[in-house]
Amino acid sequence: MAEFIVVARILAKPGHEEYVRAEIERLAAPTRQEPGCLRYDIYRHEQDARASLIYEVWESVDHWRDHLATEHLQAFKQNTLSGHATMTVNKLPQD
Repeated sequence: MAEFIVVARILAKPGHEEYVRAEIERLAAPTRQEPGCLRYDIYRHEQDARASLIYEVWESVDHWRDHLATEHLQAFKQNTLSGHATMTVNKLPQD
């Protein structure tokens, strides 16, 4: 089965940059410990402190789908994406 790659772009609302950045960093350790997570890299845009990118590599789409149901990701969505930031997710290959 082919690896499954996800690129998530997160854009913090003005004035929420540090909060969003801390919440993104908080996701890293538990996500990297998940079964099937091969890579979970966080990048911050050099010219735009509001923009962050997460590059994820999973053993399979099923592992990624399991990740979507984790408590830490659900908490991130509820606490960060509702009012502090927006997120766009691109998946390769498409499922």
